[in-house]
Amino acid sequence: SDWTYFSHKTPEKTAPTPTPGVTLDAPKHITITKDEPDATSFSWDEVEGAEQYQIVVFKDKAYTQTWVSSFRTVTSQGHTKLAPGRTYYYGVRAVKTVDGKDYYSDWTYFSHKTPEKGA
Repeated sequence: SDWTYFSHKTPEKTAPTPTPGVTLDAPKHITITKDEPDATSFSWDEVEGAEQYQIVVFKDKAYTQTWVSSFRTVTSQGHTKLAPGRTYYYGVRAVKTVDGKDYYSDWTYFSHKTPEKGA
């Protein structure tokens, strides 16, 4: 079969000081569930204590320039209208709100290259 390209970047070690009683693990086990030239979907394991997840699509492989950001309460995300054969860079982190303040896990970063059209 054709190759599916996938990479993973571990979260940075410099996480903010956790608030007592509010700690969230970074999302784990990113799985590509749809791999087409113009669309992809991925999922991750549920994080204990998370109320939602922030998903960011970055413009660059350094994961510094945000292209699109969204929040979801489920552990999956789809991305459509993609360019065939292009690498996209993603980040996902868990979020929990306590007393009106949002707390975040470390980011889990990964990239995914869409297949070439007709491959």
